[in-house]
Amino acid sequence: MNGWNSQICFFVAMPLPRLLSGKVNLLKYMFLCIAGGLIFFAGVRPGWQRMQSDFPNYWLGSRLMVEQHACDSLYHNDWFQESLRKHGFTEQGKFSPFPPPTTYLFLPLTPLPPLVAKRVWMVISLLLVAWIIWLFGRISGMNGRDATAWVLATGLALINNLYLGQVYLLMVAFMLYGWIQFRKGKTIVPGICFGIVAAIKYFPLVMLPEWLLKRRWKLILTFALTITTLGLVSLYSPGVPACRDFLNRVVFAHLDGRLEGQSPFATAFQSWNALSHRLFLFDAAENPQPWFHAPMLLQLVRHGIPALLLFFGIVHARRLILRNASGAGVAILCLSMLVASPASASYHLLLLLFPMALLLEDETGRSRMSPASTRLSFLLLMGIGWAPLFIGKFLAPATWPIPFQFYRLWLMLVIWLVAMRLTSHRFQVNPDRFIL
Repeated sequence: MNGWNSQICFFVAMPLPRLLSGKVNLLKYMFLCIAGGLIFFAGVRPGWQRMQSDFPNYWLGSRLMVEQHACDSLYHNDWFQESLRKHGFTEQGKFSPFPPPTTYLFLPLTPLPPLVAKRVWMVISLLLVAWIIWLFGRISGMNGRDATAWVLATGLALINNLYLGQVYLLMVAFMLYGWIQFRKGKTIVPGICFGIVAAIKYFPLVMLPEWLLKRRWKLILTFALTITTLGLVSLYSPGVPACRDFLNRVVFAHLDGRLEGQSPFATAFQSWNALSHRLFLFDAAENPQPWFHAPMLLQLVRHGIPALLLFFGIVHARRLILRNASGAGVAILCLSMLVASPASASYHLLLLLFPMALLLEDETGRSRMSPASTRLSFLLLMGIGWAPLFIGKFLAPATWPIPFQFYRLWLMLVIWLVAMRLTSHRFQVNPDRFIL
């Protein structure tokens, strides 16, 4: 590396080698113990004791399919909320913006009472955490301790996935496993893994540019057949009307950042869409003090900045893929999609583990990134994972000036910029890499 990138890595990492070297392993285990303890007490224990959204939305979607086969009103929020009440839930909920195949996700848990089902899912989720640690280590070449540190560095994202009963642990596990199989030259298993995840979330579509540029037609066919099969099954249940509602009322609105039942001003969704609404749109109830009222500027920011980020990310990723740095190219596509997301919640950021693993990928027993770059990447991941927990708990960010309330969005932008810079030259091959 050279230029400002080397200087940043040097000054950030300079105090750490002596503290984090093998001579002072105690600090590494202290981090694991503290992070693990916080995740247990903030995520696992309260998630085990009581019900919260979003688990009821997933569970009820599967339960309704068992009870009545066709759910014509699945994407009508009032009807779904009433169904939640009839099944004993007091939480606010909705099934949108989940795609129809999501109704199959929790079918094995529908015979169980909701809280018992959530506890079973908690156990499964913890097993998925252990699997993700192993998969992350396989891809990066790290030992178990270091891979565990990277997974625990996701902080609030991991806590909220466990606490809320979300499904992103399953997504990350399938994608990491699919990548390992892809690197082995397989076509069926990775196509199915990424296809299953893409049928319930859109994120695995980041794989398509690499497969198209490299003409991996069997992989693309398997991927497409998996999604198509799950889509066709959804026509049977939850049914054609529900699928039509999803296509007509949900999917494009979701991609545009318009979530039914959610305020476009909510800082919980740290995105350019929410930031531009807070800055440039007056609303007497929800946003009485914007910087100034400028609807045209709102549209320019909410669409223009994500479009630029995606454009530069795609151009750079294409260059990397054509240079046979497919892992780095896919990682840049992932980060570009995350930083440009129109509605990014805290639990979505667990998906950062996938591009981080690809950036650290160890194909020859040696790291692609230098020790300083590895440390910098870890510190950025830890910052975006843990800073929101402490900021939200102790510093009342709702009272800050509007741009500062979107600190998580700025941290994501920094991660994207650093990844773009780190991958702008060929990775350094360093046999003496230093991992946290």
